[in-house]
Amino acid sequence: MVMESTPPVDADIYREGMRFLASGVSIIATELEGKRVGLTATAVSSITTDPAQLMVCVNQNASAHDSIIQAGRLSVNVLPAECENVAQRFAGMGPLETSTGSGRFEIANWRTGSNGVPVLYEALVCFECRIVETKAIATHTAFLCEVVGVVTAGKREKPLIYFDGGFAHH
Repeated sequence: MVMESTPPVDADIYREGMRFLASGVSIIATELEGKRVGLTATAVSSITTDPAQLMVCVNQNASAHDSIIQAGRLSVNVLPAECENVAQRFAGMGPLETSTGSGRFEIANWRTGSNGVPVLYEALVCFECRIVETKAIATHTAFLCEVVGVVTAGKREKPLIYFDGGFAHH
């Protein structure tokens, strides 16, 4: 059966609709040649459990994008509600000297994970990942990642979510 071709919806209409899709907030981070980079992201999704894989989508204009590709590894640090300041910093909000590059990492407690990626101590959970496939899709790159380590906080806290254009607490 052949379906009629329907044009995609206008980008502004799509963005307005997406304001009603609540998403968890994560910091995506990597280290390349001794330099840490990261960004705030909401486009993270579980793909399979066996093998453990997830997908992370990153805007190709993000300052960390190329370093993530070159490093071939990343961490997904799922934020609790009290880490809104961390999300803001990694989203580029705040003073320029602390909201860009490695200055972003000065706001919280970070350590280096088993595969060399930055792991946030305060995260609800951190997934340490090896990138197994990349796919450029319009303005973003989708990273298919194999999870090689999971670090949990060991306590249950409310997550930080993004909803209706801003950060919200569950």
